[in-house]
Amino acid sequence: MLKTDFLTEAIRSVDSRVSHVDVVERVGAVPESALLESPVPVLIAAIAAAARGAAVESMAPDDGHAEDERKRRIDGAATEAAERVFVGSRLKVEVAAGEGLRDQSPGARAGQLIQGAHASEKWAGVFDYVDGTTLAARRLPGALSLGSLGRGYRSVPDLQAYSVQVDAAVASGLNVMSPPEEHIIPLLEALAGQRGISVGDLTIFTHSVSSNQSHATLIDILRQNVAQVVVPELVTVEPPALLSQIGLSGPRVDSMIGAMGLSELAFAATLLDLALPDSRFLFRVASIDGPRAAPETPTLEPMFSFSEHELEELRNLGWQPDLQYTSRDIVPAGSAKASAIFAVTCNKDFGLPAPVIEPMGDAVVHGYVLVSGCRVARVTVTYSS
Repeated sequence: MLKTDFLTEAIRSVDSRVSHVDVVERVGAVPESALLESPVPVLIAAIAAAARGAAVESMAPDDGHAEDERKRRIDGAATEAAERVFVGSRLKVEVAAGEGLRDQSPGARAGQLIQGAHASEKWAGVFDYVDGTTLAARRLPGALSLGSLGRGYRSVPDLQAYSVQVDAAVASGLNVMSPPEEHIIPLLEALAGQRGISVGDLTIFTHSVSSNQSHATLIDILRQNVAQVVVPELVTVEPPALLSQIGLSGPRVDSMIGAMGLSELAFAATLLDLALPDSRFLFRVASIDGPRAAPETPTLEPMFSFSEHELEELRNLGWQPDLQYTSRDIVPAGSAKASAIFAVTCNKDFGLPAPVIEPMGDAVVHGYVLVSGCRVARVTVTYSS
């Protein structure tokens, strides 16, 4: 366990409720000095506060409200807690990606400026204050609070993408603009060839089919060709699968293929920049309205049927539906300063326990902080009333 007296004080300067911070190195050497560099303490404080706020709200007695209302309250509590920390700091944070626009749910939103009266440092942010709100509302394992700060992040709309994780060495030779069900076999062959294994040895992570059937055909093709297909039962939360590739969770996956929210993709791009710089996501922007209008279609075709409102969102931020992009188009090389992940509910993949919330306000939350050079620390933040 690292000595963290200075880090505790740095975090307390923006959140006085924090009484102590414990840090254990998980991947690489993570000296306290790396965590003291601005804006890392503020990021830790904000995302830990979001997890605490979401956990408190998710544990509140069920008052008979519909699940969507519970989800809005959880998102709202997390958003309020994180923004309170940012406003109390010296950071001027411009949000590049978030989930606070679609469906009128609380959260960060692209173009939002979060700053206090004494803000002086400009940073770009990617935030999903509760990734897996459905899990939190149902008190199920797997919900996370996510955030990253850096410079030069490109703004994305609150839509989604069809994305494929590949090695940078083969990225330039691959095309994901054709129907996914048609290009998946050549793609798998390229992935396997780069690793020196057969297609039948690959483990692939893809999207849940709980809300619609759009991935059904893709999953069938994958199951016929690879060793294992990881399909989330209810909600797709990507960071554990991605960070299995540096040993932070299991099982280890070779690639992630399928739909991903653009804000989640932006956060995943920060993780690649910090921990997996030789990996890329190839992607094309995709619709949310299309799959919602055709939930029983068993292919990904509806993902590329955009509403006029969605096309306007893309145009406003300079994205084209008929172009292929990479994760470097969102997070340029070396632009991520730090990313933080804290558990809102127990996360078995990451080995993170659920937050401990006491009636009088004492609390303990657990998470990970990533800094450049593939260095990861496990962080425990303790709050006192």
